[in-house]
Amino acid sequence: MKLIGRYPFIKKAMEKRIKTHYQDRWRKFVKRSLKNVDYLYSGVSDDVVEELSYKMEIISLHLDDYLFTSGRL
Repeated sequence: MKLIGRYPFIKKAMEKRIKTHYQDRWRKFVKRSLKNVDYLYSGVSDDVVEELSYKMEIISLHLDDYLFTSGRL
């Protein structure tokens, strides 16, 4: 982190390279899924969808688990 803090252009170069060269099946699936969300399809740039795809993670749920609950973060 110290290197990136001192030389921010390195972070930008790394992000650009990753965005254009790293495309595994999971990320492709996530990006396609995000683009199927009406709001993201029409109102958000590809860069934002790309960034969101890096934030997603795989989780496993049991049969009676909830994806969403009210009032909790």
